[in-house]
Amino acid sequence: MNELAEFQKAIARLDALLKPIADRKVSLNELASIANGALALASPLERAGIRADAEVLVNDITNTYAHSDVPARQTIRELFVQYQAFAWAAPSPWPLTVPDGLRRHLLMFSIVDQGQDSRDAILALKHIVAKAKAGHVDVTPALKDVAALSSDVNKFGMGSTSGMLLDAC
Repeated sequence: MNELAEFQKAIARLDALLKPIADRKVSLNELASIANGALALASPLERAGIRADAEVLVNDITNTYAHSDVPARQTIRELFVQYQAFAWAAPSPWPLTVPDGLRRHLLMFSIVDQGQDSRDAILALKHIVAKAKAGHVDVTPALKDVAALSSDVNKFGMGSTSGMLLDAC
């Protein structure tokens, strides 16, 4: 559990730096400027100056999650519920065109456990799978593997994370 406590401290620190960015109100004029290309925003991780730290942390978390028991995986998922700004901005820096990159993306999908909206989760999963297939990656083994590690709880009435992963096979 010491490793999980270290994750909690690290996520809390990064979440505190990301929270002002995540909670910032965006005006309609600003959205229009972004949409027409007149304004480009750096990623939240870049704006907070924490991209490298976040990538190392997410790498460590996915490694631990993949080799943990059910209670430890649940604890990790709960950290991403508790620290929503970090969950929102958490990087997935791995290429989807190689099996290990796909697996790591799916591990993050499992960890985030549908976030705050299963509709967004379904769209994200479709995007992940489509990109991997476009790169000629066989998605089924990774989907089945990560589904076995994922939550079976139907959080929002649209299925569990495990079920979503299996449905994508």
